[in-house]
Amino acid sequence: MGKEWRKGLFLSILLGLWPLCFSPVAQAVTKISAEEIRTKVTHFVEGTKFWPQGAFRLVFPLTIRDGVFPYDGVTLEVQGRPHDDFIGETTVSLRYLWNGRCVKEEQIPITIEVLFPIVLAAAPIAKGKEITAEDLMVVKRWMRRFPTGLVTSPEEAKGKTSAITLRKGSEIRKEYLREPLLVRRGEMVRIVVECKNLFLTASGISEEDGWANKVIRIKNPSSQKVIYGRVVGSSLVKIEL
Repeated sequence: MGKEWRKGLFLSILLGLWPLCFSPVAQAVTKISAEEIRTKVTHFVEGTKFWPQGAFRLVFPLTIRDGVFPYDGVTLEVQGRPHDDFIGETTVSLRYLWNGRCVKEEQIPITIEVLFPIVLAAAPIAKGKEITAEDLMVVKRWMRRFPTGLVTSPEEAKGKTSAITLRKGSEIRKEYLREPLLVRRGEMVRIVVECKNLFLTASGISEEDGWANKVIRIKNPSSQKVIYGRVVGSSLVKIEL
């Protein structure tokens, strides 16, 4: 009876101590959430000073996962590619640091969209028409590339003429713009010839339209000979010998 009692007591004590002996010890853990990572990347792009706050937005094409580490005090550092323009598709590096040492590094793709002003035709613009402020309107668009070739300010287009017919809502491209016509085809023009101390003037008929600095063909009404001259003013062409 005594032995059985002591045996039962021993087993009770042993079973009571089991959880204490084999329960896992709580470890310090660092968790950097996906939302924190996205915020950190956004602040990094803002810090580059390429684009002001509100003038860009980020798209994360892949799922961002939490960063979880079995030790405390891990921080996140974001780095970009050298000489990056920070527009369109690119990548950034996520560097997880612990005690000044990089314990994990990964690259994630991002897409940066930038808000640019774009000038559109507010009404149909006929070919050759001089463009006024009333012909133009400005809209803002999210773009993944620089608007190279597009007019982004009305001042770039006002006073110019259109080389093509533009429909309402059409984007105004720089290649569509011409300086105001100073010479029109079929009109009589004054020809100025300069050669050292020699200064001569004559008249001719323009064979084509011309704007400032354009070289055009001019016909001599008497000899029917065609010569070339540079447009320098209204109905004025200069020939330098």
